Amino acid sequence: MAHTLPPKRFRDGEPVDPDAFNQVFQETATKLAARLNEHDIDAATLKAEPVAVADGAYYAAHYVAKASDPNLTRGGGAFYAEPDSTAGDDVAVISEQGQWQSLLDQNGTDKMSLTMTTGEDTLVIIGQAQHFAWYGADANLDDDATPSFNTPLRIQYALKVDDLVIDYTVTGAFFFPDPPPQEWYRAENIPSEADFDYRHVFYIQDTIGTNNAVMPVALFYSVPVIAGSHTVEMCTRGLPSLKYKTAEEGDGVTIQAFNRQMLVLRIRGGAAYAGGVPDTTVPAVDDGDTLTLSNVFINGQYAIKNTLNTVQPKNIERGALRNEHLPSLVYGPKTKILTDASPTAIVDSVYPGYGTDGAGWVTVTGALGNLEVTGPTTGEWDLAANPGLFVVIVNVQVPYIKWAAAWGGSFTDLRALGILAIATTTTAGTRTVHGISEAYVNAHNPDPYTTAGVDAMHNIEVDVPLMLVIDSDDLVGAALHIAKVEVLVSTWNGVDGTAAVDVKTQRGGLCAFGLKGVHL
Repeated sequence: MAHTLPPKRFRDGEPVDPDAFNQVFQETATKLAARLNEHDIDAATLKAEPVAVADGAYYAAHYVAKASDPNLTRGGGAFYAEPDSTAGDDVAVISEQGQWQSLLDQNGTDKMSLTMTTGEDTLVIIGQAQHFAWYGADANLDDDATPSFNTPLRIQYALKVDDLVIDYTVTGAFFFPDPPPQEWYRAENIPSEADFDYRHVFYIQDTIGTNNAVMPVALFYSVPVIAGSHTVEMCTRGLPSLKYKTAEEGDGVTIQAFNRQMLVLRIRGGAAYAGGVPDTTVPAVDDGDTLTLSNVFINGQYAIKNTLNTVQPKNIERGALRNEHLPSLVYGPKTKILTDASPTAIVDSVYPGYGTDGAGWVTVTGALGNLEVTGPTTGEWDLAANPGLFVVIVNVQVPYIKWAAAWGGSFTDLRALGILAIATTTTAGTRTVHGISEAYVNAHNPDPYTTAGVDAMHNIEVDVPLMLVIDSDDLVGAALHIAKVEVLVSTWNGVDGTAAVDVKTQRGGLCAFGLKGVHL
């Protein structure tokens, strides 16, 4: 409850009772020593006054990203020209094994991990990764590779906090946690007369994991942590299929991760108070004592005044300053949602290249308009006046990918891609397509063991996540003035002599906002 201080007011000529006198000063001092809470702070008065919030007072941000161009090419059956990655490349190879593994660069050192020292904070974790895969052994890495229609992928991603895999974040998981270790048999290689324990034929393994050869994934999680050092990592594994041998055995699937990024937004909580409890004390006045300048003012009023004029964190309870007391650091949040009940018109423009603007990009649109937002301050996000992070989170549904005309007896092929990206436009009219935000998805059959649906597999119903994180410290001049954020779509066909690729989008959502004073 709120406290009214001082508890007593003396009148002129009133005899001074020592207990009443002590109460006036000591209750106030005791309150300061017990720490002020939200009831002791007038929210309306505080918010009406200009309140300077130090950079990083609310949030701290940690970010790691690997921008990797898949170098999409046409002709000769090629799907893309990056499978022979050289040492030091940002591409990561995902091994087909049941153990969780780090997304290591080709040099084998850099991981998608962040280590930070925290107080009693909450970590909000957002991760994204893009993989390409093809059927064949690791020995084929020196050749341009084409994903096979029946590629039996079983890819999973997850977040780890302090080396503990968070089951909730596992993508494509059918159950939690993993089953106990057991002996597995490949179902196709067991003779009918074999004598074995059928309980060990774990064929349901083929329903676990993301099975698309070209696919982006997103991971989200929030977790409270204690004060100390913590490590957050995005990890992966390529689960072996029981129907095929692994790539290491001369068969199976080879998988590479290209664009990948992870943002950890640390919402600051409490930390240990330096110096312990507040030390504001007022000596008591006893019966018979003479009231003097020292015990009334120096030891009493001045001691309280000095504490109030130089309030330290140790004088205030954790959580006392809440949203109603202090200004928000979130700058210009804007959202756009498309809720179309049916897909939009076909897009068949040609992808201009990684991080390259051009006529091949088309803005994602729907009945409610384009999937784009404009700035909040006279038509812009003014990052010069409001420096900090600029974050964009997007999700777009891609329900349909196919060739415009049949080729080789089919309208579909895994080399037909839909590609999406985030673009920003400055107030000067310069548009930038951010390569790190690009996401790719291909025509694929959700059931790789059903051949009857080959011509119908263009109905894929896939959600494509995109993310963009920009620090104003990395921008100069006109780039600090962002007028518009939009989501773009394009197509790619990895085979010469075939028809254009048709892609449709449907529902989608975009959120863009700044975080003032928060830097990487």
